[in-house]
Amino acid sequence: MIIVEKSQMNLIDVKNLLFKYKMYSGEKEEVIEHTAIDNISLSIKKGDFVGILGHNGSGKSTLAKQLAALLKPSGGIIYVGGMDTAKEEQILDIRKTAGLVFQNPDNQLIGNIVEEDVAFGPENMGIPAEEIEMRITKALASTGMTAYREASPGALSGGQKQKIAISGVLAMEPECIIFDEPTAMIDPESRKELLEAIYDLKRLKNITVIYITHFLQEVSQADYLYVMSHGKITLKGTPETLFKIPEKLVENNLELPFEVALIDDLRKKSVDVPEEIYTKQQLLEFLKYHFQKDKSDNIVLSEYKSERKTISESSKSNVKSQAKENSRYGNSMEKQSDSHSISVYDRNEKLADNSLDNLNLADETEVSKKSHELKETSDIKENASKNIDEPKEPESTKGITLKNISYQYKKQDSGEEKYAIKDISLAIEPGEFVAIIGRTGSGKSTLIQHFNGLFQPKSGDYFFNGENIWEKKYDLKKLRQKVALCFQYPEYQLFEENVLKDIAFGPKNLGFDKKECEEKARHAMQLAGLSNELEKVSPFSLSGGQKRRVALAGILAMEPEYLILDEPVAGMDAPGKKILFDLLHHLNKERGITIVLVSHNMDDVADHADRVLVMENGQLKMDGKTEEVFARKDELTEMGLGVPQAVEFYLDLKEILEETDIDLDNAFSHDMQYNQKNLEVSQKTLELSQQNVEINQKETKEKGTEMHEKKIEASNEKAKEYIKTKRTKNVGIPLNIDELAAYIAGGSL
Repeated sequence: MIIVEKSQMNLIDVKNLLFKYKMYSGEKEEVIEHTAIDNISLSIKKGDFVGILGHNGSGKSTLAKQLAALLKPSGGIIYVGGMDTAKEEQILDIRKTAGLVFQNPDNQLIGNIVEEDVAFGPENMGIPAEEIEMRITKALASTGMTAYREASPGALSGGQKQKIAISGVLAMEPECIIFDEPTAMIDPESRKELLEAIYDLKRLKNITVIYITHFLQEVSQADYLYVMSHGKITLKGTPETLFKIPEKLVENNLELPFEVALIDDLRKKSVDVPEEIYTKQQLLEFLKYHFQKDKSDNIVLSEYKSERKTISESSKSNVKSQAKENSRYGNSMEKQSDSHSISVYDRNEKLADNSLDNLNLADETEVSKKSHELKETSDIKENASKNIDEPKEPESTKGITLKNISYQYKKQDSGEEKYAIKDISLAIEPGEFVAIIGRTGSGKSTLIQHFNGLFQPKSGDYFFNGENIWEKKYDLKKLRQKVALCFQYPEYQLFEENVLKDIAFGPKNLGFDKKECEEKARHAMQLAGLSNELEKVSPFSLSGGQKRRVALAGILAMEPEYLILDEPVAGMDAPGKKILFDLLHHLNKERGITIVLVSHNMDDVADHADRVLVMENGQLKMDGKTEEVFARKDELTEMGLGVPQAVEFYLDLKEILEETDIDLDNAFSHDMQYNQKNLEVSQKTLELSQQNVEINQKETKEKGTEMHEKKIEASNEKAKEYIKTKRTKNVGIPLNIDELAAYIAGGSL
């Protein structure tokens, strides 16, 4: 018998908790007993904000259901407000004490209008009608949803639905609210608003908050954190304590908060960030101090650049004469590859002059000037705005082409028609990796359901590979094999009794025999990172991340040419995200499959997409390269989207340094080392440099003077060294942590 001393200070006490459940295979060939929670103990004080983190399948959601008395322990004991969750007669009182808000608000909203939904809990508790009315008013005011009291929950955004779900729990006046990954399916602005509302519950109402999540960023202000892995608690402590041991967090398959990851990367790049620093504000202050301290070093750098300019003048004329010489005799120089050599010119040639007569490789002053111009934020915005608002017309008939597509639906409350998407024209060609971003309700999901013919537009035309898909003779079945759609909620498209059958369903519908279907299904499972041990397991017994991979495998088994994914990594842990994105890049680069990704995560978009479409109120507002779109921070912020955290940090640092009269572009070295995957070598520059070397060597032999030989050699060595060390990025702003850390580490620290 376990004896637990109930603390007067603790709202929740857990001692040696054990929970096992049985998993039945789809064909009931065997029964598997799984331990979800393995002998854990913890305590939560009244009024605390406690975060519980872990990877998919770590047991954190099971623990949440245990704390809310939705599951009974297999062993051990849980006290909630002094009540034992194993005692049936106390369960109702426990559920009044600790309310649970699920990941998907649609799973717990049942009323026709908002006030009905908020009233449901108090009504079942037997609260008098007059008091229920007061509780509804207070609960909606607490979450900022008073204006939506008479609205239909179905007409609300994801973030608004979550606030209604919270209001329903608040109306029951619990001492504790447990949140199970409440932000997984909502856009950045809604996520920010929801987190503020949740933190206010503790700050203003002294409600105990237990917050289940994958995202360390969301619990950075918590009082205490528990990290779970494979049913056990593996780490615990305050955010400050845990954020200072990033390697341990990574070992537990957690994605580090942006600032913690950046600090860790800076230290790996030999930037001596003090151990006590772990927040964004602390890091900004540290960098400000060091750039102020090292400001005098820029004077030395300027003198060095001036000296290099003098040396490089001697080879200026040689570059031009060499170019003319090559043009006259048609010399074909052997290309040289150097993984550390990057063109001093922008790879998109926006700021560079490609005329051989004007190409001035040896003049570092001109190159430095161009590099400086490239990084100016105002220039970036100007360049990014030139063509970004225009839809991309296809150069051929291949791929997806929408022309003036519009779609309307009838509003549930009024019956009036509203545009879901309006007058959209775009082209997506084979081999692209495209992201679609926009707030909840902006029309993203409606748009992609046109791509494979699930929705027929009210007006406009859709051409696939040059054929209008809505002509009577067109075979939509053929389109849906080539253009596959993976929905946002994978459980909505899983239905078979076991995983293998579910994945094989698509090939079966295409007419393949049983053996071929199973072969394709097993290959798709391997691609999606699913163990063959799951073949006979029911898909409904899997974790959210596993369900998502099963749904994706079902699509891959059909061998599509276009893969459309609606929030594919929402709710997935760091390893799951990496597996999925690695798979998407493999499909895109190695197999030529076009990827269209709908996402609310700007960091994911910046890391993976080459092109971004921005939706707002059913209209396509931007269409351009990823770096061009994210250069327009102000416009994106107005749309409630924001920019990747690396861009945000860069701009914040730039503003701080400018306030202290430090020019960011001069504070950072021009020898910036960027992530190689986002760079490309300009072969033309390298060829001309090599030709310069060879022509100078020829001139040296002809003149035969030792002095001239040394002069030319020095000039050429400086030119070659410059090309090897010079780094530029096509828009001049870092889009991810790797680029940002390399940018800072290449500076004067």
